[in-house]
Amino acid sequence: MSIKFTTVCALSPGLCNMNPGKYFFWRIFSIIVMGALISGVIFTSFFIYSKIYFTIANIEVIATLSEHANLTVLDLPGYEKAQKLITLKTEKNKIPKDIRNIFFYANELNYDKATTTKSKK
Repeated sequence: MSIKFTTVCALSPGLCNMNPGKYFFWRIFSIIVMGALISGVIFTSFFIYSKIYFTIANIEVIATLSEHANLTVLDLPGYEKAQKLITLKTEKNKIPKDIRNIFFYANELNYDKATTTKSKK
């Protein structure tokens, strides 16, 4: 069912009058001002919700977690010892230049001869 423009004008002649009148600017201005006020209220309420209520919720979580926190004492000497051992493990070993070659034997080997005689008491 479609309503024709002529029937709308017959029902309410004010809608068919396209003359804006001398207060048209103030009508548009009041609509813009009301839109700005409504958007300001929405922005302010969102700001308050996001900044203040989330902060309060985070403080409640921190307070709850701090009540149930278990404090453990650290063994600092043991930690330092483990840290030193890790650094010793990761360092490369230095090989001296004058190391003895165990696979090279001299031509003459000197052995001490054992004696089989009994010692006198």
